[in-house]
Amino acid sequence: MFALLVVASLSLTGIDMLAREEAEARLDDAVRSYVVAVGAGLDARDLERAMSTRAIALHAIYERDRMRQIDLAIDIERLRATPAADPMELHRLEDELGALRAAREACLFRRTATELQQQRAIAAARRHAP
Repeated sequence: MFALLVVASLSLTGIDMLAREEAEARLDDAVRSYVVAVGAGLDARDLERAMSTRAIALHAIYERDRMRQIDLAIDIERLRATPAADPMELHRLEDELGALRAAREACLFRRTATELQQQRAIAAARRHAP
Protein backbone atom coordinates (compact mmCIF):
# COMPACT_ATOMS: atom_id res chain seq x y z
CA MET A 1 0.00 0.00 0.00
CA PHE A 2 2.86 2.40 0.82
CA ALA A 3 4.35 1.98 -2.66
CA LEU A 4 0.94 2.68 -4.18
CA LEU A 5 0.75 6.02 -2.35
CA VAL A 6 4.21 6.98 -3.56
CA VAL A 7 3.36 6.16 -7.18
CA ALA A 8 0.19 8.25 -6.93
CA SER A 9 2.22 11.07 -5.40
CA LEU A 10 4.73 10.97 -8.24
CA SER A 11 2.07 11.14 -10.93
CA LEU A 12 0.37 14.07 -9.17
CA THR A 13 3.65 15.95 -8.93
CA GLY A 14 3.84 16.43 -12.69
CA ILE A 15 0.21 17.52 -12.83
CA ASP A 16 0.75 19.91 -9.94
CA MET A 17 3.80 21.39 -11.66
CA LEU A 18 1.70 22.11 -14.74
CA ALA A 19 -1.04 23.60 -12.55
CA ARG A 20 1.51 25.80 -10.81
CA GLU A 21 2.98 27.00 -14.10
CA GLU A 22 -0.52 27.74 -15.44
CA ALA A 23 -1.44 29.63 -12.25
CA GLU A 24 1.79 31.63 -12.46
CA ALA A 25 1.09 32.51 -16.10
CA ARG A 26 -2.48 33.57 -15.29
CA LEU A 27 -1.28 35.76 -12.44
CA ASP A 28 1.42 37.30 -14.61
CA ASP A 29 -1.16 38.06 -17.31
CA ALA A 30 -3.46 39.64 -14.72
CA VAL A 31 -0.63 41.78 -13.38
CA ARG A 32 0.31 42.94 -16.89
CA SER A 33 -3.31 43.88 -17.62
CA TYR A 34 -3.54 45.72 -14.32
CA VAL A 35 -0.31 47.65 -14.94
CA VAL A 36 -1.49 48.70 -18.40
CA ALA A 37 -4.89 49.81 -17.07
CA VAL A 38 -3.42 51.75 -14.15
CA GLY A 39 -0.82 53.35 -16.41
CA ALA A 40 -3.58 54.46 -18.77
CA GLY A 41 -5.58 55.93 -15.90
CA LEU A 42 -8.43 53.45 -16.28
CA ASP A 43 -10.59 52.04 -13.51
CA ALA A 44 -8.71 48.86 -12.64
CA ARG A 45 -10.72 47.60 -9.67
CA ASP A 46 -12.00 44.53 -11.51
CA LEU A 47 -8.49 43.78 -12.74
CA GLU A 48 -7.15 44.22 -9.22
CA ARG A 49 -9.71 41.71 -7.91
CA ALA A 50 -8.79 39.26 -10.69
CA MET A 51 -5.13 39.71 -9.84
CA SER A 52 -5.84 39.07 -6.16
CA THR A 53 -7.93 35.97 -6.92
CA ARG A 54 -5.19 34.53 -9.10
CA ALA A 55 -2.56 35.26 -6.46
CA ILE A 56 -4.64 33.38 -3.89
CA ALA A 57 -4.98 30.41 -6.25
CA LEU A 58 -1.23 30.34 -6.86
CA HIS A 59 -0.44 30.51 -3.17
CA ALA A 60 -2.86 27.62 -2.53
CA ILE A 61 -0.83 25.56 -5.01
CA TYR A 62 2.39 26.55 -3.23
CA GLU A 63 0.86 25.48 0.07
CA ARG A 64 -0.16 22.13 -1.43
CA ASP A 65 3.45 21.67 -2.63
CA ARG A 66 4.71 22.45 0.87
CA MET A 67 2.29 19.98 2.42
CA ARG A 68 3.36 17.28 -0.06
CA GLN A 69 6.95 17.86 1.01
CA ILE A 70 5.98 17.53 4.68
CA ASP A 71 3.98 14.36 3.98
CA LEU A 72 6.92 12.80 2.17
CA ALA A 73 9.26 13.67 5.06
CA ILE A 74 6.82 12.02 7.48
CA ASP A 75 6.65 8.92 5.26
CA ILE A 76 10.44 8.76 5.25
CA GLU A 77 10.61 8.99 9.04
CA ARG A 78 7.94 6.31 9.35
CA LEU A 79 9.88 4.07 6.98
CA ARG A 80 13.11 4.66 8.93
CA ALA A 81 11.31 3.51 12.08
CA THR A 82 10.25 0.29 10.37
CA PRO A 83 12.78 -2.47 11.16
CA ALA A 84 12.12 -4.34 7.89
CA ALA A 85 12.22 -1.22 5.70
CA ASP A 86 13.65 -1.61 2.23
CA PRO A 87 16.83 0.54 2.11
CA MET A 88 16.41 1.06 -1.63
CA GLU A 89 12.88 2.39 -1.11
CA LEU A 90 14.10 4.67 1.66
CA HIS A 91 16.91 5.98 -0.52
CA ARG A 92 14.51 6.58 -3.42
CA LEU A 93 12.13 8.52 -1.20
CA GLU A 94 14.98 10.58 0.26
CA ASP A 95 16.09 11.41 -3.29
CA GLU A 96 12.53 12.37 -4.20
CA LEU A 97 12.29 14.61 -1.13
CA GLY A 98 15.58 16.27 -2.02
CA ALA A 99 14.38 16.89 -5.56
CA LEU A 100 11.05 18.29 -4.31
CA ARG A 101 12.84 20.63 -1.92
CA ALA A 102 15.26 21.85 -4.58
CA ALA A 103 12.48 22.38 -7.12
CA ARG A 104 10.29 24.18 -4.59
CA GLU A 105 13.13 26.45 -3.47
CA ALA A 106 14.04 27.29 -7.08
CA CYS A 107 10.41 28.01 -7.88
CA LEU A 108 9.96 30.26 -4.86
CA PHE A 109 13.22 32.09 -5.59
CA ARG A 110 12.15 32.70 -9.19
CA ARG A 111 8.65 33.73 -8.14
CA THR A 112 9.96 36.15 -5.52
CA ALA A 113 12.06 37.89 -8.18
CA THR A 114 9.08 38.03 -10.55
CA GLU A 115 6.79 39.46 -7.89
CA LEU A 116 9.35 42.09 -6.96
CA GLN A 117 9.52 43.19 -10.60
CA GLN A 118 5.73 43.24 -10.75
CA GLN A 119 5.47 45.34 -7.60
CA ARG A 120 7.91 47.82 -9.11
CA ALA A 121 5.91 47.94 -12.36
CA ILE A 122 2.68 48.55 -10.44
CA ALA A 123 4.27 51.32 -8.38
CA ALA A 124 5.68 52.96 -11.51
CA ALA A 125 2.31 52.75 -13.28
CA ARG A 126 0.58 54.36 -10.29
CA ARG A 127 3.16 57.16 -10.15
CA HIS A 128 2.80 57.94 -13.84
CA ALA A 129 -0.97 57.45 -14.16
CA PRO A 130 -2.80 60.43 -15.63
